[in-house]
Amino acid sequence: MKQAWLDNLLKAMGRERLIDSAQHQGLLELEGSPWWLSLLLGAAAWLSALMIGGAFFMPVMLLADGPWGQMLVGVLMLGASVWLFRQSGLFSAQLALAFSLSGQLIVVIALVQGLDLPTYRLSYPALISALLAAALFWMPATALHRMLCALLVLGNTAVLIGAGPALALYGLLLASAAVVGWLARAHWALAGLAQWLRPLLNAATLVALVLMLFGHQSVMEMLWQRLGAGTVHHWLPLFYRLGAGLLLLGVGLWLLRNSGRQRLLLLVPLLLLCLLLNQAPGLLVSAALGLAAWQAGSRLWSVVAPVFALGYLGELYYSLHLSLLDKSLVLVLSGMGLLVLRWLALRWIGRLS
Repeated sequence: MKQAWLDNLLKAMGRERLIDSAQHQGLLELEGSPWWLSLLLGAAAWLSALMIGGAFFMPVMLLADGPWGQMLVGVLMLGASVWLFRQSGLFSAQLALAFSLSGQLIVVIALVQGLDLPTYRLSYPALISALLAAALFWMPATALHRMLCALLVLGNTAVLIGAGPALALYGLLLASAAVVGWLARAHWALAGLAQWLRPLLNAATLVALVLMLFGHQSVMEMLWQRLGAGTVHHWLPLFYRLGAGLLLLGVGLWLLRNSGRQRLLLLVPLLLLCLLLNQAPGLLVSAALGLAAWQAGSRLWSVVAPVFALGYLGELYYSLHLSLLDKSLVLVLSGMGLLVLRWLALRWIGRLS
């Protein structure tokens, strides 16, 4: 975020009495640390966590042998993370994050071993990890810690659901919720729940983008065989494609809601895009999430979502049963179509301005 833009934003928030002078100064200092400094402090924090764990927690684990001794070490690490999150400073926050993730892993492993749960089934550790991460999500911590806890909850929920129609419904509902959250960002960005909604929204967006991998026919069949989920239902790929297409059309209708009669004209190429790319629901969902995040002003997901879309487009390209010449012609026609869409969009923006 550029410093001048941040100064203007904070001054406007101060005039509206949304923040006081102390909060203004704190936000300026928070934004002032460069990304490379955060990266170095994070690496130092993880190294310190390993050294502290080896010097203090490992002897405790050796003295209290067995899974319940490991459980004690995990609980101590989680307690240390709670205390460190209450301290000020970027290094303390990174060290607390390292302790929290390591403690969660140790607690999950200790409970699985202590309760003598079958290790060949992922549902038991997934359930324990989801419940533990859900509890830690609400404690006072950084936004990164909350996002990682939300990722653990949503990801482990997908593991509990398992490959099948329920996972398709879960992925599409998660993508729809993320789209609604981004489009409604102006209504909750300044609310008190924003400190929990933003990390949860980031996690939901990432999990939805990854889960759309199951919507591609070739990938779906391969994953189902590896996961032992049986044969793919013949209607399941259609369900993915229909849901992804409706989601992208819904985002388009929302973004063009104030364009009057031109909305129908602009929706025609969007509908054609959904029909032509129906075999790549991941691409359609990535486009919908990218447009919603761009509308909400999220620079991170405005870049990450197109990267996922590019990956899904590459998967579609290599899965087509066409010759190399035909694939090249498809790429040329697609490029020409994108140029036409760009020209139409620039012309429409020029008329509005």
